[in-house]
Parts: sequence; structure tokens; C-alpha cells
Amino acid sequence: MRKDAEIGNNFFRGVYQQCSNLKNEELQKILFSEDFRKYIPTNKAQELKVATGVADGITLSDISYYITNKIKD
Repeated sequence: MRKDAEIGNNFFRGVYQQCSNLKNEELQKILFSEDFRKYIPTNKAQELKVATGVADGITLSDISYYITNKIKD
């Protein structure tokens, strides 16, 4: 499981390094810590280039993902 997390974190680190203004130290904190969360308000997210705009309401999409912490038996 740790290897899967490392693969995912490396993928997202590469994406955010290319697409955002987040500094490497900040990315490391966010992606490689189990208890670090970062709330980024809309205007700051756009400034950091983590977001490109604001949706007005909920839009339809072809695919939806739900991430939960429920363990299936």
C-alpha cells in the first residue's frame, strides 16, 4: 500500500509542479504527510494555478469519483 501511495504522490507532484505555482516544499508537505491538509480559498487557488475558474453550480460530468475511508468486508 505504501508503494501505491508513493506512486500516486509522485504523479500528483509532477502534475502540480508543471501546472501550479506551489513551491516544492509546500507540495512535499501536502502530498507526503498523512495529517497535513491545506484549505485553499477560491481566489488563492486561482492565483496558485491549482484552479482555472469557478463553477456556477454543479455541472454534469461523464465520470464521478467518490473517495471514502470505508473498509469493505
